[in-house]
Amino acid sequence: MIDFQIIPLQRRPLDGSFTILRGLPSRIRRQIGPWCFFDKLEEPNINTTQHLGVGPHPHIGLQILSWIIDGTVQHQDSIGNHLVANAGELNFMTCGQGIVHTEDTPETLLQSGNSALHLLQFWIALPKESEEVSPGFISMSQSALPLIELEHGEGRLIAGEFEGNSSPLKTYSPIFAMELTLDIGESLLPLEKQYEYAITMIEGEVEFAALNDHQADSLHEEEITPDLLLAFKGVSQLQMIVKKRARFIIFGGLPHKEDHYIWWNYVSSDAEKIRKCHELWESGDTSIFPKIEGESRDNLKAPEFPVKLILFLRN
Repeated sequence: MIDFQIIPLQRRPLDGSFTILRGLPSRIRRQIGPWCFFDKLEEPNINTTQHLGVGPHPHIGLQILSWIIDGTVQHQDSIGNHLVANAGELNFMTCGQGIVHTEDTPETLLQSGNSALHLLQFWIALPKESEEVSPGFISMSQSALPLIELEHGEGRLIAGEFEGNSSPLKTYSPIFAMELTLDIGESLLPLEKQYEYAITMIEGEVEFAALNDHQADSLHEEEITPDLLLAFKGVSQLQMIVKKRARFIIFGGLPHKEDHYIWWNYVSSDAEKIRKCHELWESGDTSIFPKIEGESRDNLKAPEFPVKLILFLRN
């Protein structure tokens, strides 16, 4: 059965400087397959008062994909990485048993006041059997991802497999993500019918439909703009009719067999584990959350811990 939903992105403050748009989790839908979090940040004016400056904070039980469309992000973490990633690059961090990192605008850009930042960030919940994997981090050019030729454009395979191609990003469950750039015309994209999917627009205008037995069933009534997510499942062939040259990301996968909890920066199938990690972080324990070498800022404080965690990865 084909099922689809339109999810409006909600405005949220970030570190008192930016407003971000959040698509997941939402009241309409909490996750797309194993993808449990999606934020979009688009700021045209980076300066000394308006910039990325997220101090040391922890993560467990997930992988984080940062897709940089425009601008520059400086990354530091507790496993020794310290680098700057620019437009057309991606950062991919496996948090597993525990990692601490920061995200900043490089100091050199703050003074110029002549830069922008357009960033998409996705979180992938690790399956129960992989929650304790060692933390890791890679940064690479988006152009190094497998290129998929389509009828009126191309795709970059971000995660998973597609027609014999495999992404170099190591993931731990059945998953898929691709950025597509399409010219005007009709293109088709074969999908896994059992997967859940979502589409986030970057630019352009596209009509999306499920194509079954040569019959197209529209997946939306309103135009899918960059401030909306289109979520759907039960589709084996996606029809994409491009009205204006378009760029967008489709991501999806199979939901995990077990339920998960998500709170602040932690994801786990075990609520007690989240509680213990929170206590370690608040106490300054460095057993799973080491200090970042050279970082002088205080650790970010978590919000007040809830009396009871909610099973969040369940629709």
